[in-house]
Amino acid sequence: MLLAEALESARSRIDGAKGLWLVGLDGVIVAGSGNDPGLREEWLAASFTDIFRRVCSAGGEADLAAPAEMTVSGPSGVVVVRPLGDDHALLAVVAADAIPGRARYQLRLVAEQVKAELLA
Repeated sequence: MLLAEALESARSRIDGAKGLWLVGLDGVIVAGSGNDPGLREEWLAASFTDIFRRVCSAGGEADLAAPAEMTVSGPSGVVVVRPLGDDHALLAVVAADAIPGRARYQLRLVAEQVKAELLA
């Protein structure tokens, strides 16, 4: 399955999904899409990968393992970041009334497909 198809398929299985992207940990969107015209995709990718890198750094300073996932929730939605090695991550944004666990589950599932595509 192609990368874009795998991401779109996962996004379609998340009720309330506003977007799902493969991002470089430098904050640049590699693939994926959003369906909310008001969503500032590039800003979200850059900002939340920066926060994720800081969380990883703080964990390292405290002799903790790197996080397998980061979830940030607020009144307008939930952001989930799932790393894929040292260079990439999956980033999903879902509506506030969505079920965040569904997004987390779909990211876990699609992560293996995306890793395989990145290595191909």
